[in-house]
Amino acid sequence: MRVLIVAGVTGGHIYPGIAVANEIKKRDKNAVIEFVGVKGCLEDRIVPMEGYKVNHIKASGFEKYSLRLKAKAFFEIFSGVSDALKIIKQFSPDIVVGMGSFITASVIWASRLKHIPSIVHEQNEYPGRAIKAVAKFTDVIAVSFDDTKKYFDEKTRKKIVTTGNPVRKEFEAYTKEIARKTLKIKDNEKVILCLGGSLGAKNINSAALGMAKKFAGNKDIKIILITGRKQYAEVCESIDLNLYKNIEILPYSDDMPVLLNACDLVVCRGGATTLFENMTTATPGIYIPYPYASNDHQTKNIEYIVSSGGGVMIADKDLNEETLYCAAAEIILNDEKRKAMSKSAKAAGAEDALDKIYNEILLLTKSK
Repeated sequence: MRVLIVAGVTGGHIYPGIAVANEIKKRDKNAVIEFVGVKGCLEDRIVPMEGYKVNHIKASGFEKYSLRLKAKAFFEIFSGVSDALKIIKQFSPDIVVGMGSFITASVIWASRLKHIPSIVHEQNEYPGRAIKAVAKFTDVIAVSFDDTKKYFDEKTRKKIVTTGNPVRKEFEAYTKEIARKTLKIKDNEKVILCLGGSLGAKNINSAALGMAKKFAGNKDIKIILITGRKQYAEVCESIDLNLYKNIEILPYSDDMPVLLNACDLVVCRGGATTLFENMTTATPGIYIPYPYASNDHQTKNIEYIVSSGGGVMIADKDLNEETLYCAAAEIILNDEKRKAMSKSAKAAGAEDALDKIYNEILLLTKSK
């Protein structure tokens, strides 16, 4: 089986793509898998670490762009299709798997022109532009949330299958005890992990620093803050780490499976990949939706986990050190509540997402 996976730019798209790739290799040791991404983006570092080649196309997103940049993004669609056609000719895939970022459309359109079967995955509850753009041209649409179906017409719904969001097996490889021993966390310590996604989030960083200062009197509470590489130096300069020893600051981490299993509470954005990783590790969350997400899709994602009892939400405009501290204290200092949220988070997660996606891929390749 030769598989071309389209996943790039952010970890929220790349890591589910890697999860799918690893599952295919696990089931079919002779499978040949390559990725498609954008040159110079996160996939160029992460994907080769997993042992896969990255091919590049030209592509830009439309969100938050000026008219000039929107025009550039529009014309790059044609360049992207041309690049994708060359990659498909060279690699000769049996199937193309699109993970939903803005680069997905060009490659799926190219695969259609070459009569290559394809499946796309929409991580978020509200489907993005790329998935909507290729809905009529792909063979199967896998979705994380059953409610996503309502955003498509009746004909398209027939090709939709609810799978959940694929999560790397590494997140299931740790018990809490092993993860905490790996990080040398003391038995009496309670850990709050704060992060703003693969690129970081300035307001989450600022609120987390303020929260750490408010928790400084409680020696049993430790804060781990992942700032994003570009903001790391600025964040470190804004707090005296010799004075506030209850916070550990990291620019980035490739060890999210162990971190999430070890922590007692996570403060994060509301991307679907983040949610499903938290649910897999049974981690209660304080979720701050990215305010500029298209169609406010992160709020819709978060409403799912909040309604399940596995998390709480703070609007980005309401986030500050006081609101974050109060929300965190209510959970981290209440063992009974935290355990109940953990149980609810785990129960809300999807089972066998990778198995379901692999079976769809297998069916499409056999029908080729």
